[in-house]
Amino acid sequence: MVREPLIICADRLRKDGVVILPQVLENDALSLAEKGFEWSLGHPTPAAIQSTEDAGGTCYEDRCHPEAANIYQELLCESPLPDILAGLWGPSSVWFLHETVCLLDGPTTRRTAWHRPSSELALRGKQIAVVRIILDATSKAHSPEFVRGSHHEANEARSAFDAAADERPSDGVDVPNEGIEKQSETRDVVAWDVMPGDVLICHPAVLQADGGCEAGVRQRTLTLHFFGEDAHYAARSIRAPLPLNSGLHDTLKDGDLFRHPAFPRLRPFPIGFEQIRAKTALHERGGLTRNLRGKSAAR
Repeated sequence: MVREPLIICADRLRKDGVVILPQVLENDALSLAEKGFEWSLGHPTPAAIQSTEDAGGTCYEDRCHPEAANIYQELLCESPLPDILAGLWGPSSVWFLHETVCLLDGPTTRRTAWHRPSSELALRGKQIAVVRIILDATSKAHSPEFVRGSHHEANEARSAFDAAADERPSDGVDVPNEGIEKQSETRDVVAWDVMPGDVLICHPAVLQADGGCEAGVRQRTLTLHFFGEDAHYAARSIRAPLPLNSGLHDTLKDGDLFRHPAFPRLRPFPIGFEQIRAKTALHERGGLTRNLRGKSAAR
């Protein structure tokens, strides 16, 4: 697959809402991505979900670990990703929002229903990016699918991911998914064969469906979420909008510029990681103190 100039990719991202950048991550960056992925698997959050399907396949997903920015810092700051995003958006600062890890393991797992990640995201703006790093070679038949241009629509379909009813909307979402599966048959759907080193970048408002995997295939995807200067806070009707940061949704109100100490800036230069590390260390010391007090009381 030929790598196109960034200016062409930027135009395609604005028009289609999704673009593939082949082989932009070299071995060092891929190694960092794999190490971060494995760390996330070993340090689940309360939001982690693991499900087993009737055919025996398993799906594990987790996101928004409070230490993710520190763990992924080298990948976030030293890889080409933030400079690519700044180029795609035009001159812009770039902030890291959160990570998502997804592991699909055979025998088989089904594709997901069509959905728009933006419907559960407490942000709005053009400069928001979902960057998928698929760590295992994946055929087009099992890769994520996207409806080109669908990010220009107002529909905020959010699936409940019910295996028995693909079109059932998630609780708290007024817009049903009725007809989306059928409509997708006549729409401009795109997917690609993906190799390690390739990166898929989309706007979260693009209608999309994640591919399943076939028997004997293990599929690992690290998804990194970013935002730029035009991102604003968007109130959502769902119970727990993303990102899952303590106190965030009590601090910002609808329409506020989306800025918060939990999200480090990567470009034009990294800033904010020290503050996150200090807060994490403070929480760890607080937990240790509470544990010691509990042991003393038990005696």
